[in-house]
Amino acid sequence: MTRNDALQQLLLSTGHAIIIDRVEGDPQWVSEVDEFELQHLLTKQYITPVNIIDWMTERVKPPAALSRIRGNKTGLLLMELRAKLAASLSTQNRIPLVSPFQSANELRTLITSHMICFTSESVFHFLYPAQIRTGTVNEPPLPSPTHFIAKQAIRYFGLCKEDAEWILESPYSVDCWHRMNTIIEQSGASLDKIQVWYMDERQRAIKAALSLMFEQHSSLLRALLDTNDALLVYCCRFASIDGELSIGMRERDLRAWLFNIDIDTKQ
Repeated sequence: MTRNDALQQLLLSTGHAIIIDRVEGDPQWVSEVDEFELQHLLTKQYITPVNIIDWMTERVKPPAALSRIRGNKTGLLLMELRAKLAASLSTQNRIPLVSPFQSANELRTLITSHMICFTSESVFHFLYPAQIRTGTVNEPPLPSPTHFIAKQAIRYFGLCKEDAEWILESPYSVDCWHRMNTIIEQSGASLDKIQVWYMDERQRAIKAALSLMFEQHSSLLRALLDTNDALLVYCCRFASIDGELSIGMRERDLRAWLFNIDIDTKQ
């Protein structure tokens, strides 16, 4: 890590997030609880990231119901190394998790002070189960925009037939999304190829998928147009599978934060 600049920047790009190791191995080195359980716990006002780290390091004994929160030495060492790198490196450059939005300045002039927040259950999200067609009339439609994104990932990574069929066999968008990300993690693709997927290719696939959805479903297009010039924000706690797709916090936290620091939607 200390001799590879790309890996250093990748580690630093995680900011102050909790890092957990979920690969099967020695219980002392890996985390027994998964990300979804930790995310659920962190929605509770009485549990903070400090509590999680204290329990993992065994500085504080966790409640009996949460006794599985322990181990994760790999993640703890990475977080310690991240802090040392952040303190020692003079540069503040970080690998962006998503390429810069080229038309941001233009977009700033087109929005009002109104803000509409949506979640992954919204009709604005690519997980929404709206069928879309990408070929001829004779071809069966895809169950959701997510399946379109998955097909682009299969083509981009050159996944084998068995993996492709497993990803697409479920008609449920959530299953398809999780399976796609699982296979990408296990694909053994190079760091550069994975980085280009998350920074560029995935963004283009999402844009194309949503464009097809709105073009083919007039009621959904009307719902989008009814937002007028409001700022649209995908509100969700930060999670690995969504990366930088969401704002990283829930709506109530976002609105409270915007009020406290006194900034508007254009900023």
